[in-house]
Amino acid sequence: MVTENGQWNYTGLLSVLPLNICNIISTISPRNMSCEPDCLLWKPSQDRVFSVKSAISSLSAHNLTPPQHPQVFKLIWKWPGPQRIRLLLWRIVHNALLTNENRSRRRMAKCNLCPVCQSQPKTTFHVLRDCPPTELLWRKLLFQSHETFFDDMDIQLWILHNLDDYSIKRGSWNIDFSVMVDLIWRRRNELVFLDKWELNSIILTKKSRYVEDIGHAKRDLTSISRFQCREILTVPSQRSPWVHVYCDGAHSHRTNKTACGGLLINHSGMYAGGFALSLEANSVVQSEL
Repeated sequence: MVTENGQWNYTGLLSVLPLNICNIISTISPRNMSCEPDCLLWKPSQDRVFSVKSAISSLSAHNLTPPQHPQVFKLIWKWPGPQRIRLLLWRIVHNALLTNENRSRRRMAKCNLCPVCQSQPKTTFHVLRDCPPTELLWRKLLFQSHETFFDDMDIQLWILHNLDDYSIKRGSWNIDFSVMVDLIWRRRNELVFLDKWELNSIILTKKSRYVEDIGHAKRDLTSISRFQCREILTVPSQRSPWVHVYCDGAHSHRTNKTACGGLLINHSGMYAGGFALSLEANSVVQSEL
């Protein structure tokens, strides 16, 4: 079915196949027997070999909208608290929280209203700031200098202002703000999944205790030299000097004991070491940090 010059024998194809099939075949170049076998190539990469980096670069260039306030991501990365809250802030600036508004937009729910006030769509802003009980909670905590806290702005700018501008004026506001956001979102999840609603007074008490634990952990970390950390965590490797450190902490209220531990994984994903330590800490937050 291929001529001597390497083209399809269209007349021969028509003798055995319908016209529409022949038209499809004609759009495909016949295999050249003198060439190497066909193989898959990755177009976005210069060497035509797939890599995660080239895939992300391709998506970023064509499909993803660049962030309006890129500096907010640096502030989130440097936020001095538990990684879990950093990840929550990252999801917020990407509008990735599964609020009723986002669930309705993704056809996961029929109603987009807030289950608390039943009057406004449950957007990220409504959950974290504008719902009446939540707004009252914030007003009990805010300083008079926070005159723009409830202004109409995009979510990235709101997070940026509260991690940066207000923190400079009021010291630890970036910690207070982030912990409050975490507690507010956790309260909403408990309402949805456990039918449980915590009062504002309880939220404020938890916030104070949480911020105090972070402060204690930060003071304890300042007593550990960087040389000591390198001595504990460095694992020699012939191919790569980098290792992944996975760590966690735990606190027992019954025994009042606190400990932390971790695993070290080398560049090839193999176990490279580990550690476990008893700590003089009074909460799981301090043990994690």
